[in-house]
Amino acid sequence: MKIIMLALAVSAAACAVTAAQAAENKGKILVVMSGADYVTLKSGERHPTGYFLSELTGPSLALTAAGYELVFTNPTGKEPAMDKTSDSAQWYKTAEDYQRAKAFVAGAAGLKKPRRLASFTDKELSAFSAVFVPGGHAPMEDLFKDARLGKILALFHKKGIPTALICHGPAALLASAGGKWIYDGYKMTVFSTPEEQQQEKGGALAGLVPFYAADELAKAGGVVSSTAPWNSYAVQDRELITAQNPMSEGEFTPLLLKAAAEYGSRKKN
Repeated sequence: MKIIMLALAVSAAACAVTAAQAAENKGKILVVMSGADYVTLKSGERHPTGYFLSELTGPSLALTAAGYELVFTNPTGKEPAMDKTSDSAQWYKTAEDYQRAKAFVAGAAGLKKPRRLASFTDKELSAFSAVFVPGGHAPMEDLFKDARLGKILALFHKKGIPTALICHGPAALLASAGGKWIYDGYKMTVFSTPEEQQQEKGGALAGLVPFYAADELAKAGGVVSSTAPWNSYAVQDRELITAQNPMSEGEFTPLLLKAAAEYGSRKKN
């Protein structure tokens, strides 16, 4: 009986090792966060913000469950701030989903101490299976004009590495603008101007945003589209995956998972 138990224990340990190796071999995802905890409104006032909880945790939990390692980064290396308006069960299907999201944030060591964007070499970056940028208004404060992020996006674009951004996250694509934009002619979406204006007129904001992301992406050369406010909408064009708002996370995440898996298979071959 002891021999059987020992054999079962060894077998279970071997399975655990195999599973761990499989997860380790699945690849890494670069999660680009804002380093700001506010967005400067047109009035000059700083409105508190940060990352939007469900937009970060929905894709992150799914990627982790699929066996990917998440590597968090932002311009400063400081712990990213959470948008307090997103810290609510109202953005989740169930209270359990909300608690899982909170537990993920509490336990994600890399999120508390992200690497600085400037710390990555091109060789390191080339090994990633995708880059993911969650929303919240914070990217409109720093990521949209971060020169290092612009170079990272250009590298990922050149290699065809999946590039996924949700809600205000696509504003970060502007970091690579200048001359002929690398995303010129790409179909994309972002938090829509009507949605933003609702927030400005009695919503979560206390004034006007510095710019409308949809307008600026269109000016840069993007083919920007959207659906009715607060409905789910995601767009994929080549390596670029974008989603309009928090309600789009359920449509956005499977596209990211599929793109990362397909890219990983191409790399192996």
